[in-house]
Amino acid sequence: MGNLNSDVGQRIQEKFQFYIVGLIFTLLGLAVQTASFGTSLAADLFELGAWICLLLSALLAMSRLEWAPQIYRLFDVQQDLKGEQKRLQQAINAGTKVVDKTGQPIEVDEFLRIIEERLNITVGQIKKIDKGAQWKYKVHKVGFVLGLVLLISARAYVPVSSIISGILGSP
Repeated sequence: MGNLNSDVGQRIQEKFQFYIVGLIFTLLGLAVQTASFGTSLAADLFELGAWICLLLSALLAMSRLEWAPQIYRLFDVQQDLKGEQKRLQQAINAGTKVVDKTGQPIEVDEFLRIIEERLNITVGQIKKIDKGAQWKYKVHKVGFVLGLVLLISARAYVPVSSIISGILGSP
């Protein structure tokens, strides 16, 4: 039952990630198409800043999606190695001879050492990819929020400025 729930959770997470990438590119495209420059230097700077933040956010989100299959593959390798390690350890504990495909006995301690080395390499690769994914996620999230704030600021700057000057300038 738990595995089913984690599968559902993973599918929802994947759909959400694809939705966010599409949303960010859509917002960026609409912002570029509907931009109006020249009314205010501050609004123009906010607009360009928003474009940069949204583009950076979308590209980092895409990069995370690109690396997702690799980390799942590495988790499978890790699981397979741990299974083989457990199987060999159980054979040793039971006093069973371990043989290769040709029926020749194999040196289990050496084989376990090789599996342990491969596990360490796999775990190292997982940690490296995960660390990069976490960094990309944080920057992507900040870029998205900052891009939205800058875009709203760019579009609202001139109207808000004229409202404020109208209120302060009226008798």
